[in-house]
Amino acid sequence: MLTNPSGALLGAIVAGFQAYLSEVQLLQKAKLLTGVAAFKDTKYFSNEAYSPDGTPLGNFVATNAESVAKYALPNIERLLVSARKFDVTDNAQIAYIMATASHETWFGIQDFYGSIKDHPALYEKGNGTFRSKDEYNYFQEAYGTYQFRGRGYVQLTGMEQYQTMQNKFGNQYGVNLLSVTNKNGSDNPWKWTYGADVVATNRNLAADITVYGMQKDLFRAPNPSSMPFNGYLNNTNDSNAKDNFTQARKIVNSYIDENGGIINKELDIAKNIASNAINYYDALNGKLIQNTSKV
Repeated sequence: MLTNPSGALLGAIVAGFQAYLSEVQLLQKAKLLTGVAAFKDTKYFSNEAYSPDGTPLGNFVATNAESVAKYALPNIERLLVSARKFDVTDNAQIAYIMATASHETWFGIQDFYGSIKDHPALYEKGNGTFRSKDEYNYFQEAYGTYQFRGRGYVQLTGMEQYQTMQNKFGNQYGVNLLSVTNKNGSDNPWKWTYGADVVATNRNLAADITVYGMQKDLFRAPNPSSMPFNGYLNNTNDSNAKDNFTQARKIVNSYIDENGGIINKELDIAKNIASNAINYYDALNGKLIQNTSKV
């Protein structure tokens, strides 16, 4: 038994305890937010996706919320780890990250079934089955690229975005997001292997890209703002939260067209995400959210 530990040893013990406490607090926060996702987030009850047996996802979640919550938990925890990594501590910013990841990919919840109609969760879904000619043609026509289709929790899209994230994370993760491999000599590009696919398969990388990209305003702006989250979430409080969260959608997908007009469909989406963000925000601020204790 140590009766007089040295200063170095005592410092190591304190640091170890602080690290442990930090992990416990992060897990508690992840469980809280998971409860919000399963019981309060309207995206989960939208029936926009279907299980392989044809059951609407929203119908399934409504009757299996606790099971779905337990599956969503590690994905939410990954996003919180990334938020800590990039010093995102503001509750409004964390709440909006959660609402965005929920809207774009249900936190990857599709994988609760294995996939939705055989489509991996963190790939953007186009027409046709996964890795088919129809799907290839859809992305070529819609975006001019199949290689840089949407992937990850926030659907990273386009060569410039992948190049930006390659510069930031390529060495750290040992990946090349720009590579293309055709091992079998196929003439069909939908059968080739793309380095960008790792954004959909490595969820730690996907979480880092989500948080870093939103924080640095890298997904939409040709000239990213120097302000975190483009300043949309500064000084958020109960009175301005709905407006701030609605405006923040411009970080990922703007509802303003090139002529300055409103795209009503996109504005409706922005408002729905904002409503869900408020639920996450309220929970992080200690307001009572019913039913989340079951997670």
